Amino acid sequence: ARQQCSELRFAVLCAALPWTVGLSERDAAVPELLIQLDCAPMEGLQEVVEGIMGVFEARGLEGLNAMELLPKCIHLLSSADSITQEDGSAMPVAAYIEYTLEKLLGLSWPGSGVARMLKVLRDVAMPQKTRVEVAQNALRYCREEKVQELPALTYQLLLLANKGMKGSTLKGLIDEVSRREERLRCKRDAEVELKMMLEVEGTLILH
Repeated sequence: ARQQCSELRFAVLCAALPWTVGLSERDAAVPELLIQLDCAPMEGLQEVVEGIMGVFEARGLEGLNAMELLPKCIHLLSSADSITQEDGSAMPVAAYIEYTLEKLLGLSWPGSGVARMLKVLRDVAMPQKTRVEVAQNALRYCREEKVQELPALTYQLLLLANKGMKGSTLKGLIDEVSRREERLRCKRDAEVELKMMLEVEGTLILH
């Protein structure tokens, strides 16, 4: 069993780190690794999390498939009291998870991948204040995104907001829709974009 876990740890790290294997091989390994993570030792899970963060920081949009491993890694890590840091000292798991999520919030999220990132983070157990920060971060991206990205982003953001911050998130989205529509009405040949904004409005009404 120890050898099997060691082999799994190596396979997971190979799948997560961009300089070890090609992008297609790493992404193809993600679904199977999601199943096999249950066998990974705690120190292996910690290294996987750090590998996921590394590939996302280095490759942006290309690292999103590996990011799908994060919710399960964090869930499994949360069963322990602490993790061992590089200097050998112990760090409470709750503090490590919060540190990881704060680091993720500090990275640049790829524009066309923000909706997918929210879908991943919806499944991550996190403190409410961190969840609020995720929502606020996503609202900032809403102001920068192309119109075609907004329907999916709005939907995922509202699902995240159902966990205790619906009012403030709805207000932020409604303000952004109003701002966009006002600008689009002054733009020629904006029919397609206005149609997308109507789709966003429909999503807001349903929630």
